[in-house]
Amino acid sequence: MAIAQKNHVTLGFIVLNYALLLDAMGIIVIGTFVWWYTLEERADYYKLWLQSSGTTRIALQDKVLALPLSPLFSPFLQMWFPQFQCCGYFSGSDLAEIGGKFCVSQDFIDSLSIDDLKHFCVTPLTKFADSTLNHIFT
Repeated sequence: MAIAQKNHVTLGFIVLNYALLLDAMGIIVIGTFVWWYTLEERADYYKLWLQSSGTTRIALQDKVLALPLSPLFSPFLQMWFPQFQCCGYFSGSDLAEIGGKFCVSQDFIDSLSIDDLKHFCVTPLTKFADSTLNHIFT
């Protein structure tokens, strides 16, 4: 509308510029809000891990996609339904629940490499949350 003026009126450009400034400020505020809460993501999930029951922790540790579908759809489904297969939250000694299909015994948990963070639930859970946020906001 600002460009399609028949005469040399600049009021449309002024309104457009103020609208763009307001839009930029809104994006900065919303982006900062989302960014701030993702900084504390691991700690927030840890609080939920502490509050959850043993059966819920076992279900999260064993979370495996078991759908007999075509290999063509596997990468897409793995993106939305990951295989957590982890024991404990920050380490194998951090509230790991023994039972289920993955964390079958304390010996198995002790055999996991402490340097490989994919074996502990903090990494797969936050990776899933990050990918979900990225899909929503991009």
